[in-house]
Amino acid sequence: MLGNCALFVDTLNIAFDIEVKGFKQRSVDTPNNEVVIKGPHEAFVENIRTNTSLLRRIVNNENLIIENLEVGAITKTKCAVCYMKNITNSDLVNEVKYRLNNLEIDSLLSAGELEQLISDSNALGIPQMMATERPDKAAKYLLRGRCIVIVNGTPYGIVMPAILIDFLTSPEDTNLKVSFANFLRGLRFLAAFITLLLPRSICCSY
Repeated sequence: MLGNCALFVDTLNIAFDIEVKGFKQRSVDTPNNEVVIKGPHEAFVENIRTNTSLLRRIVNNENLIIENLEVGAITKTKCAVCYMKNITNSDLVNEVKYRLNNLEIDSLLSAGELEQLISDSNALGIPQMMATERPDKAAKYLLRGRCIVIVNGTPYGIVMPAILIDFLTSPEDTNLKVSFANFLRGLRFLAAFITLLLPRSICCSY
């Protein structure tokens, strides 16, 4: 009923379910928001199988685990939980899968919607997850012990969890010398500090 092909082999008491259905989809293109000069120019697309294959090609290791889940009673949206078996904390993986499996919703249409549904509420509204459209950036976080969740139909991967330094880091930093990358990161910290406090100080002076 899903359009797959069933393969039966004589003398075998099992059948193989092969996904052969095809449909028009957007091809792998350059990133729109996270543009770099020296790094790869590939971005996630809306097809979950294409996205997981991009990750698998970068992290060519048997410890990369990709588990498929369905979210939404009506849409049954496919989600992929990606992590490194020998690096990622098992408690983190179990918590991510627990939150996904216990979502009692009818539909899931985007990664941004999923991010809101499984995030902890906090008074300051500080983001606890980060979205990326770059497979190489997602692979880097996988090798650092993070979980990546990919939602079918959305060209973004969700990095779980995210910390402050992640939001002030550019994908280009990986391709630069460490000293220069740290200098640029320091400038971003300074710019964020000025942006947050300067308007407040001006208003107080008036």
